[in-house]
Amino acid sequence: MSSSEIVESFLRGEISRRTLVRRLAGAGVSLSAAVAYSELLRPEWAFAAEQCTPEHYELYGHYEHYCHYEQQPPKENPPPQNTPPGGNNPPGPSPDTTAPTTSMKVSKLSLVTLLITGRLVVDFVMSEPGSVSFTVTMALAGGSDAGAEASRRLLVARGSAKFAKPGRKKIRLKLTRKARRVLKKRRRATLKLRARAVDGAGNARVRTATLKLR
Repeated sequence: MSSSEIVESFLRGEISRRTLVRRLAGAGVSLSAAVAYSELLRPEWAFAAEQCTPEHYELYGHYEHYCHYEQQPPKENPPPQNTPPGGNNPPGPSPDTTAPTTSMKVSKLSLVTLLITGRLVVDFVMSEPGSVSFTVTMALAGGSDAGAEASRRLLVARGSAKFAKPGRKKIRLKLTRKARRVLKKRRRATLKLRARAVDGAGNARVRTATLKLR
């Protein structure tokens, strides 16, 4: 193969730079001329991939100015990132839809004690942070059926408390002035206590208790 055919094969990308130099040297071209040809006729980025290995120095000698990267070969496109089906972000945690666990206990007292102290004490337990509100009512005379009873109930006491963390609290419910006037005229009374606890997510739990005072 003639030197011109060897050069054409190199320009077409069929042989490497090392093969070009070897074949030119085999065709009678001096080593320095073969190296010069390979430098002048190289493709745009072929020389950038050349490594200065011991075989390189053994074949071409110490041509230090050849051993550098003038231009990087074309970069490949980065692999696509894995995305979940539909291209949406992964779903977040499920919303809290469970009402808090609660329990309550009302301290025993008589009607006279209630009138003297002016308050009810409720021992309340809540399983998570939130708040609780209380209402104590009493049915007035004439409220026999459900509709009439609902419209003729006297507010006896009320109160509220906040729970910064799960736990137990003793909550005092203050007697209203109107309820005190009504209860003074009675020897016994049946009160209905209603507690509504709400957690941070807005889930509510209601508890009721009936108190019979004499």
